Amino acid sequence: MTDPLTVSEARQLIRANSVATHGQIREYLASQQILPDNLQQFAAATTWRRLLDVSAGKLTLDETLYPNGKRDWELELEYTDPAAAQRYWDQTTKQFAIALQPVQNKVRRAYANVNISQAD
Repeated sequence: MTDPLTVSEARQLIRANSVATHGQIREYLASQQILPDNLQQFAAATTWRRLLDVSAGKLTLDETLYPNGKRDWELELEYTDPAAAQRYWDQTTKQFAIALQPVQNKVRRAYANVNISQAD
């Protein structure tokens, strides 16, 4: 679930340490009888995304920085033709010697990189 935000709206939410006050997220929380004011932030991450249109679809490279100073990168391929995507993926990972690893979502990675001194 994602609510599109302008940079200004995102900065306001960060300064207020608040979840979205409108949109799909607010509606979902209400449907689950969860008050946004009862939520607490438990982790943080900042992600920079680079996109590249390639023959097999859209190649996405995310670089994520965590408060403890660690970084990670995630490479994804968005596609419509699975066979073409698999050929492109195999060729690219081989050409650049990219070691494939099991996918771990960003929330889990952010939690794993919480700066313990800030979490206390």
